[in-house]
Amino acid sequence: MNTGSFRGDLEIWFEQLVEDISSGPGHALFRERINDVRAAQAAAGYVYQNLVCLIDRCAGRLMPALSEIGLAIEELHE
Repeated sequence: MNTGSFRGDLEIWFEQLVEDISSGPGHALFRERINDVRAAQAAAGYVYQNLVCLIDRCAGRLMPALSEIGLAIEELHE
């Protein structure tokens, strides 16, 4: 979903993530990942890549969002 802003995109992405985890199959998958280190690492990689895509989209908009991008990158690397 492209809302036109990094914050909007991030909010929609996070809402969808919570919705997916809250569903029956999503909850079971989440619990499985908690108990399996390799599955958890793979899931973390997917989350990381989604966030990188959101950041890249924001950077591509050429809007005055450099502070948003910088904060997101800092948070990803913590």
